Amino acid sequence: MTGPAGSNSAPTSGFTGSLQFPRLFWFVGFAAVLFSVVSVWYSFGAGLRSQSNRLRASVAKVTASRRVRLGLDMAVVAIGLIWVSWLSPDDTWKGGVCIEIGFGFAVMELLVYLFGRWSLRVARLAAYAVVAVYGALAWMHNSVSRYLNSIGAVPHDRPLAGPCCGPLLSCACLKRCSSAWPSSASWYRPGLCAGRARWAALS
Repeated sequence: MTGPAGSNSAPTSGFTGSLQFPRLFWFVGFAAVLFSVVSVWYSFGAGLRSQSNRLRASVAKVTASRRVRLGLDMAVVAIGLIWVSWLSPDDTWKGGVCIEIGFGFAVMELLVYLFGRWSLRVARLAAYAVVAVYGALAWMHNSVSRYLNSIGAVPHDRPLAGPCCGPLLSCACLKRCSSAWPSSASWYRPGLCAGRARWAALS
C-alpha cells in the first residue's frame, strides 16, 4: 500500500518497492515501537492497569454531567473551526472531521435527552430532521453550504443528499401518520359493511 504503483510490465513493483529504502524505515520503526509497548506492558502491566482504571473512573465522574459532555463536544467543534480558519486554511479536512465529530456527539446527546425526557417517537422524529437538514445542506448551493463544503464539514454530494432528504422525510411522515391512526382496523369496517350491503342489494 505504501509502495509505488504497479504496472503491466512489473505488477509486483508495489510489493517490492515497499521493502526498499526509505519506506523500510517506517516499517522498522513501527515494529520497534510495537515491541517496546508490548515489552513495557508485560513488565509493568498490573500497575499500569490499576492506574488506567483510576484514570477511567475519574474521567467517567467528570463526564457524568450532560453539560460537561456538551461542552466537550462544542470544544471539539471550536478546535475544528480554529483549524480551518487560522491553523491550516489550505488543508481543512482535519478541521472538518473535528466539526463533524463534535456536532455528531452533540446531536446524540440531544437525542438521548429527548428520549429520556419525552419519548422514542420524539427522538426518532428529531433524528430524521437532523439527517434531512444534513442532506439539504449537501444539496443546496448557498453561502452556508458553500462554506461547509469548503471546510469539509458537509460536502456537496447530491447522490448522498437524495437518500438523506427523500426517504427519511417519507419515513418521518409515515411514522407521524401511523401514530395518529387507530391501532385496530375499526376505522374501515363501517364502509366495508355498507359496501357489502349495497352489493347484496344489487345482486
